[in-house]
Amino acid sequence: MLQALKTVLSPRARLKKALGDFDLPVFPAVISAALSDLRGLDPNLGEIGRALAQDPGVTVSVLKLVNSAAFGLRQPVDAVPRAAALLGRARLEAALIAVGVRTALPQKRAQGYDPGAFWKEASQRAQLAGEFAERLHPATRAETVTAALLQDMALPALAHTKGSVYGPLLEEWKAYGGSFAAKEKAHSDLAHDEIGGWMGEAWELPGALQAAIADHHVDPANQSALPAAALVSDFRGPADADGKERVIEKAKDAFGLDKDTAVLIIDGVFEPI
Repeated sequence: MLQALKTVLSPRARLKKALGDFDLPVFPAVISAALSDLRGLDPNLGEIGRALAQDPGVTVSVLKLVNSAAFGLRQPVDAVPRAAALLGRARLEAALIAVGVRTALPQKRAQGYDPGAFWKEASQRAQLAGEFAERLHPATRAETVTAALLQDMALPALAHTKGSVYGPLLEEWKAYGGSFAAKEKAHSDLAHDEIGGWMGEAWELPGALQAAIADHHVDPANQSALPAAALVSDFRGPADADGKERVIEKAKDAFGLDKDTAVLIIDGVFEPI
């Protein structure tokens, strides 16, 4: 079904066809304007930062993200213009995309979907991805953090539009863990990773980010776009022992990282429990 839709329809039309009563939400206007400016020939980061600072909600969200351990700034910042200057073009774009998507996605609960719990898990996964990226491809840490944060971004939409299938699936996953992609494949003709890729395409996210979201369940060894994000795709937080073991196994198979090194990275992010 998905491949057939891809050959004949635009990303937004594919989403409408696959999800039915779903309109892809737009980013806050100030973020859309900033992203447009960043993609220009010679963006003025100072002016972009000052424009963003006019929106209190965006200011709080951006500063919270860039000051998080995941983003890896050497020192905290207390103003968006300062953050823009420190981050530079690519990292600022990654931060704004993350804030824009999180703001745009459904904020209401649905069966199996609790926004607070969903974003907490996503943030923990992003933090871990950032630490692996620091070792594997440090120049793309910020983009990796954003990819890991957003890789399951189709699930809120699926929970709200395909609740009869995805509600029970999400509740089972929450209760028993394991690979959500495997559970999904057995019960649905949709795939949250590909749907997420379509969302990224419709939002005109950078190509590497689109690919990292669409292919986050691809073997990291075969993942050309931000492989550290794919490495943590089944990780659900520090209490997820099975997910931790899968990360360790993937790190060894894909990148040759021995178990002790992978454990040190994970435990450096989350205290052993």
